[in-house]
Amino acid sequence: MTESNADLLHESIRQFHWAANYVVLNARNDDGYVETSKGKLNDRTYDDVRNETNLHANPVQAAQSRAADALQSVVPK
Repeated sequence: MTESNADLLHESIRQFHWAANYVVLNARNDDGYVETSKGKLNDRTYDDVRNETNLHANPVQAAQSRAADALQSVVPK
């Protein structure tokens, strides 16, 4: 792997982590309820993540899914 390829990979990983964190930070509704639905989190954050990163659709959705899974594991049902 060349240095430039490694740099691109590291930047993609950084953006993926940023995207997952963004979804988590935007999961809380105005009434304090934490949204855990993947579909609703996608509706709420997809455009922002695409605009703020160089990630394509699949990594954005994977980051959203990772965030939703993490939220579901800590939010009481």
